[in-house]
Amino acid sequence: MQQSEFERLLADLLSRKGEREWVEFKHNNDNPEEIGEYLSALSNGAALHGEPFGFMVWGIEDGTRNVVGTSFTPRKKKIGNQELENWLTVQLHPQIEFTIHEHTVGIHPVVLFRVRAAHHAPIRFKGTEYIRVGTYKKKLADHQEHERRLWRCFPPPRLKMELRLSMSQQPTYSGYSTMPPTSPCSANRLPPLIKAFWTS
Repeated sequence: MQQSEFERLLADLLSRKGEREWVEFKHNNDNPEEIGEYLSALSNGAALHGEPFGFMVWGIEDGTRNVVGTSFTPRKKKIGNQELENWLTVQLHPQIEFTIHEHTVGIHPVVLFRVRAAHHAPIRFKGTEYIRVGTYKKKLADHQEHERRLWRCFPPPRLKMELRLSMSQQPTYSGYSTMPPTSPCSANRLPPLIKAFWTS
């Protein structure tokens, strides 16, 4: 991610009022276990709210959302002999894509993790699924309504395959990719006929 793109994304995330269940801001907390739990929660939260990605950002002051910088250097962080990124990849199931971005904003180092929204099943960290409930990270199993809503975001495998095959043979619709959205929860961005097929 280029510097200009990073700064635009950060400005957009910081400008959103209220809490988002797919965004988390930190100053310096670099506890690997907590990072893994948050990646699960943010990926699941993004799916639940029809967002393509969840974000975890370090270098932000709690409460004010001022950019203050961070001492967290994820690519130097190790758990035993294993690099943090590889360790997290092994602990997250089903496997989910996440990327790490490090840039300086003004004079302040800022770190951003971008995790793709869950698209087949809730993402687990060390066998446990997490979700954001307001400003809190919780076990998904303790919030059954969130769990039911999240599972509704995942299409049956056969329907998803049929949709991909059908749409790959169609021309691009104006303003939309021919590929389906991450989940039915984001299907409202599609033209009505495609949306009806996806959510049926």
